[in-house]
Amino acid sequence: MTSSTWTAWCLLQAVLCGAGGVDVYDDPLPEGALSRLGTVRFNHASQADFVGDGKTLVWIDQADQSVRFCGYPGGRLVRSVPCEGVLCLSPGGLRALRQGPTKLEIVSLSQRAAPPVPLDTTILAGQEDEKGRPAGVRRAVFSGDGSLVAGGCGGGLVVLWQAETGKMSSSFHVTEGDVAHLAFSGDGSLLCAGDYYGGVALYDCKRKKITACLDEVLIFSREVGFSPDGKQVWAAGKAMGETREEWALHVFDIAGGRQVRAFGGHKNGPEAITYLPGGRLITSDWYDGIRVWDAATGQKVGQFRLPNRSAQRGRVSSDNRTMLIEDSGGHLTLWDPRTLKRLPGPVACAGRAVFLPGGATAAAGNRLWEVRTGRELLSFEGEGEALFVSPDGRKVIGEDGGRKVIVWDARTGRRLHEFDKHGRGPMAMNASGTLLATLHCLWDLERGKVLRGVEGEHDVLQAAAVAFGTDGTLYELLWDQLTEKKDPLAPRGRTSPSTGGTEIRVFSPDASRLACVTNDWSEPQRQFVRIVSIPLHEEQMRLTWSGRERLRIVGVAFSGDGKRLAAAETLEEPILTSKRRPKQGHVISVWDLQTRKIIRQIRGFDTCYEGLSLNSDGRLLAAQGDGEVVIWKLE
Repeated sequence: MTSSTWTAWCLLQAVLCGAGGVDVYDDPLPEGALSRLGTVRFNHASQADFVGDGKTLVWIDQADQSVRFCGYPGGRLVRSVPCEGVLCLSPGGLRALRQGPTKLEIVSLSQRAAPPVPLDTTILAGQEDEKGRPAGVRRAVFSGDGSLVAGGCGGGLVVLWQAETGKMSSSFHVTEGDVAHLAFSGDGSLLCAGDYYGGVALYDCKRKKITACLDEVLIFSREVGFSPDGKQVWAAGKAMGETREEWALHVFDIAGGRQVRAFGGHKNGPEAITYLPGGRLITSDWYDGIRVWDAATGQKVGQFRLPNRSAQRGRVSSDNRTMLIEDSGGHLTLWDPRTLKRLPGPVACAGRAVFLPGGATAAAGNRLWEVRTGRELLSFEGEGEALFVSPDGRKVIGEDGGRKVIVWDARTGRRLHEFDKHGRGPMAMNASGTLLATLHCLWDLERGKVLRGVEGEHDVLQAAAVAFGTDGTLYELLWDQLTEKKDPLAPRGRTSPSTGGTEIRVFSPDASRLACVTNDWSEPQRQFVRIVSIPLHEEQMRLTWSGRERLRIVGVAFSGDGKRLAAAETLEEPILTSKRRPKQGHVISVWDLQTRKIIRQIRGFDTCYEGLSLNSDGRLLAAQGDGEVVIWKLE
């Protein structure tokens, strides 16, 4: 698909979708949608890299099973090549290694397509992985010049092929575990291979022999690679013989065969190891974000975060002016590698939308957006995800990956206050916008003061909810116990059993009712929504859907006045209209709780929207999923 056909396709989608058929970037909207916050241009990405011309990005689109070439920073599609089963791309994205049911081949992605080159897989016949399955290629990588391709298989087998002819060049075994990591040195003379259990081997591709093993150094490994000059090899993992098992980036001198440095302190395996201009490198993990190091001294010189995701891959352009970061959700962002500031351009919207009073604007992720057009109005200071808006609309309250509670000025984007949150879990704000609570902490938002806090990390998942009543009572729901605190500062309150569901539980804005997603295996529907009164736990109504088997509800939200409820549902086995993507397997239903009738059903899209929001009168619906927020006008 070329740029001109992409434009024509967008115009066709605009006609088919009706009014407002495209977003601010001219990309098609779901049927009947008003606007989109964020972009879908940099979604579903895997193995993203820069093309040699310095003007184009290339990546594997995991949803469409294609290879996409897009210009940057705008992300305009240049062309798309359908290619299922892609394992890896060659440098510059001109070729791809594809694995089919019965063959392994290298295919051309250039506009002048060449016939596929089948690889000799005789050595794989009869091979099994550690679980006894056929030992197909699990990981693969091209050498820097594209002349060799290495495949990591089950049982520790690594095979090298000549990319031009498909003939096997050599093979070796790392350990008995499945090969999980592969990396060529810059000149293609060395290959580093490793498994998850710390087995790492250095292989000389010219002499066809293993020159070093790091099995006695690491007990787990997450990733491997080489320094830009090819003199050092690194492995991200846990080292043996340490009193405290911390993940670190262990750097080894190839000539001397010894470890020269460790970049430690990570709570999880460091990923996205990328060397930057000026002798720096970055490492990333989920807990601590992205760290910037001095590669020569091992000193940490900086740190920043992605919004609620970890970096999975980083690449720097040949002119050292642009850095590409691929996060754990498959979204791409572009950065200046010298200043480590995000470059302007379309970005994915991370987080559920929160409407400001009046419904003209909404906060989502760390940005303020215009609802009618989806245009970005303001970027809040630092990273984070907006969760609440004060009643007067002057403050936006959010969190940074469950670590910090952040209070922003909604007019300027300036960060006003910051608190330690002590783990993930639900939060609630009182009606006046002065107090914020979790199951463990209580904060004064006006004075920026901690009223009740705890030490350590406390992660609470979906089986919990917290809310303030109109009289200031704090309700805390954990599993099957509901605690009622007339005084939010009290260490204990009146506890009673809850008869709510076990999947998703959401309080109404005034905490007078609780919406519970509940299993019922006796009916055709596998789930339904129960509305339970608080604090009596009496069932007021039951919202069910008919004619849809294997139903799974993934998101529920009340309107600000509590008169409407939206529920996002999907099929556990999505309807497939092609071999590529599920179509129309997701539906959003909006209920009038006074009449107990569905007033609007939205269907016909292939994104699973989980984070739902309704504005104060329930006339605007925002649905978040897969790096975007889509807004519908219900009336």
